[in-house]
Amino acid sequence: DLWAAQTAWLERGLDESKAEWQVIVTHFPAEWGKDFWTVLARKYGVDLYVSGHTHHQVVFAPGEEGNWIGDTALLISGGGGGITSQETPDVDGEDDEYGFMDLTLSRES
Repeated sequence: DLWAAQTAWLERGLDESKAEWQVIVTHFPAEWGKDFWTVLARKYGVDLYVSGHTHHQVVFAPGEEGNWIGDTALLISGGGGGITSQETPDVDGEDDEYGFMDLTLSRES
């Protein structure tokens, strides 16, 4: 089955990786398969999980309350999939709907 093949591929890649940072980018947020992603993040020390699908923006720091995968930074930015959003956007734009972002990673603090 496709899920089994893809998870085996991902775990093999994480296990063999010599990279300083472990980053996973996927379409669906970690809410789908929450137990799998939580275990995987802990086992391989995943630093950042980036996804889309849901049409709003969510950003959690590692260990932040509400971060369902624990000590892995979690970023969901699904603003580009059409005219729908998860919730009704505020007229003044003070909400997390249609989140777009520019992400730069560096060693600098």
